[in-house]
Amino acid sequence: MNKIIVKIANQEYTIIGKEEKDYILSLASHVDEQISKASEKTPKTNIVTPVVLASINIADQYFKSLEDNKKLLNVIENQNSGVLNEKDKNFQSLKEKDEYINNIEKKITDLDKQNSNTSQEIEHLNKEISNKENEIEDLHILINSFQNHIYELQLEINNLIDIK
Repeated sequence: MNKIIVKIANQEYTIIGKEEKDYILSLASHVDEQISKASEKTPKTNIVTPVVLASINIADQYFKSLEDNKKLLNVIENQNSGVLNEKDKNFQSLKEKDEYINNIEKKITDLDKQNSNTSQEIEHLNKEISNKENEIEDLHILINSFQNHIYELQLEINNLIDIK
């Protein structure tokens, strides 16, 4: 607890409170200023009148501050509502984008499977082509062999014809 001596309307008061010294001094200064202003407007009255007028002014400031706070709270609530609506829209948009990305990833996975199957088919066909090429090569060798054999047989026939 803080114990502070303040001067209001040329009177000293001891104020005990848990608030900081500077804060209490600023409160006392504000009250003294309000009483001084009220005293200037009502110079020939006792001290009670300026104190009551100062109290009314301070109460007016307090209620206007409360009203300002309510207005600010309404503005903040409206802004928060707008932000929440925008957040919901963004969330929905992100959700749609996630679904779109998931669909694309599924298509990519499907295409990868197709590509893998196609690659396997190509590999199989390449092996078949290689086998067919080997068969063709073997057939060429066989054809050459037959041609050679035919040639040899023709030579023999010619020799036999010549011998006769």
